[in-house]
Amino acid sequence: MMHDEESGINGMDRGVASSAERAVADVLGCTEEERRMESDLMVNGAIIDSWVESPREVDGGPMVVLQVAPRGRPRDLVIVEAEASLVPDRVWLEDLSENICHGSPVQAFGRRMLNGFVAATRLQLIR
Repeated sequence: MMHDEESGINGMDRGVASSAERAVADVLGCTEEERRMESDLMVNGAIIDSWVESPREVDGGPMVVLQVAPRGRPRDLVIVEAEASLVPDRVWLEDLSENICHGSPVQAFGRRMLNGFVAATRLQLIR
């Protein structure tokens, strides 16, 4: 497991690659940005805003969108998108859609998308 200094500030990828990382990207035939998009990251902070969006695909479920202020860098807001099924229970889902949980701590694990958002694969919500 990487330490904060290696994975970025509070788990956010800094976007700075070492010469070794650039060499790996060259060997794999992908750009540094593509490689970073594939790596897992963690966002650790507080929920500033939240909402639930309708399914985007015919067979998809609703999506939860969280605007998160990362710990130690509250002005660097991060948008986290997650399938509603990742939310622990129905009460949390209702609270997120009603904006009742603003300020609540959250840890989101996932991958950075091309648009800069984080596609969460796991959420830890704390009251």
